[in-house]
Order: sequence, then C-alpha cells, then structure tokens
Amino acid sequence: MPQPTSWHFSRRQMPHFQPDDATSFVTYRLAHVVSALERDRLTGVYPGLNASDEAQAEYFRVYDHVLDAALHGPKFLRQPEICTIIESSLNFACEQWLDRVAYTIMRNHVHFVATLTREKTLSQVMQSLKGFTAREANKSLGRSGKFWQAESFDRVVREGRLGNVVR
Repeated sequence: MPQPTSWHFSRRQMPHFQPDDATSFVTYRLAHVVSALERDRLTGVYPGLNASDEAQAEYFRVYDHVLDAALHGPKFLRQPEICTIIESSLNFACEQWLDRVAYTIMRNHVHFVATLTREKTLSQVMQSLKGFTAREANKSLGRSGKFWQAESFDRVVREGRLGNVVR
C-alpha cells in the first residue's frame, strides 16, 4: 500500500497547503509593488478559499495582470545584476531542494514551477531564496530595508494542468 502524502500547512494572510510530492506554481514579488487602491480592488474580487478552480484561476489572472503592468513600486528585477542574483539563487535551490519545471523573472516578481526533492518544506525553501536574494540585491543596489513582500503565492498544480500553468 502506498505511503500517504505528507502535507505542510502554514498561514500568514493566505493559507498554504503543500503536499511534499506535488508540483507547485509559486509567485513572489518585490515589496511595495501593489498600490493600496489595487490591493483594495483585488480584495474585493477575491473569490474565497472554497471557490472553484476556475474562479481561483481568474482571480490569479487579474492579480498577475496587476503585477505585469508594473504601474507602481520598484522594478529592481529588470536590472541585469539583480536578475543574475535571482537566477543564481533559483539554480542553487534546484541543485539542493527543487526539481524545476520552468521559471520567469519579471520586472517586479518571479514565477517558478517546481517539485520539492528534499526534506525542506516550500516555506523553508522560499525563506532561504528570499533571504539570500534580499541581502545580495540590497548590497548590489546600495540600499537597505524590505526587498520582498513577506508572503508568496503558491498553488499546487493540478493533474493535467501543468502545460497551462507553464504557458
């Protein structure tokens, strides 16, 4: 009989349910890239935890559009030296803890699709990635202070949806 999948749960503003063997779609963004007006609008259209997959996907499309438009806040990730720090950290994470499927680095946020391969939880991997890159990027930019938004968005990729998520 197969061993049951182990799950990890954490909660900040959003709940994070993460099975150890699942492929995840993760988005993390720079601090201060969503204005208060945009945040209020997004909160107003959030479909809730029990909404259908389609409703959740539509909400994410709207949220991603806000990030892609990059109307507010810093756009540090478009600088080649900062982009290199992010890419190197993702490569290191893949050597240590992740089996990466795809990633993209945008002006103000990062997306990746991967499966955990070792004992670390996704939360621990994100803490490592964001902590290292924040220190190195701030050093490179000659600044200090908050670099990443504290919470990341992660979602388990459902069976048969990997191609859609990567696209």
